[in-house]
Amino acid sequence: MPLQVARLWDHSFLGYIFSKKGEFVISPKAIKKFKRKVKQLTKKHGCSLMQRLTRLNMYLRGWRQYFSLVRPIYFRCFDKWIRRRLRCLMWFQWKTAKRRFKELVSRGASRRAAAQMAASSKKYWRMSCTPTLSRALSNFWSVDIGLQRLSLT
Repeated sequence: MPLQVARLWDHSFLGYIFSKKGEFVISPKAIKKFKRKVKQLTKKHGCSLMQRLTRLNMYLRGWRQYFSLVRPIYFRCFDKWIRRRLRCLMWFQWKTAKRRFKELVSRGASRRAAAQMAASSKKYWRMSCTPTLSRALSNFWSVDIGLQRLSLT
C-alpha cells in the first residue's frame, strides 16, 4: 500500500477532518452516512412514531458521543434537518386533508392557515418547512415526544 503525503485538512481519518484552524470537523462522507441512516430509521412505513424515536434516539446518542470532539455548533444544522424530517413524517401520516386540518387547528394554527395547508397539493418535504407546520410541530413538540438533540447548546 503506497504512502501518501498530503495536507492534514485534505483527508479524513475515522470520520474526522482536521481544519486549518486546528478544529475537528465531521467529514462529508460521515455526514452522508449519517443522513442515510436517519432516513432509514425514519421511513414512512412500518412502525409507530415512538418505535422510530426509540431507535433514532439510540443512534443519535451514539453518533453525538462518537463525534464529541466537534464543536456543538456544527450539530445545530443536523437537529434542524431531523426535526424537519419528523414534520415531514407527521404530514405524511395525517394523510387526508380533513385530518391535517384538525391536527393543525388542535396544535394552535389558525383555521384559515390550516385550511390552506390542508388543501395544498405540495409534496411532504416541501410542506415540512412551511411556517404553519413549523409552528404547529415546533421545537417544543420535538422535546415533548422525546427526540434526542445532537446540539446541547
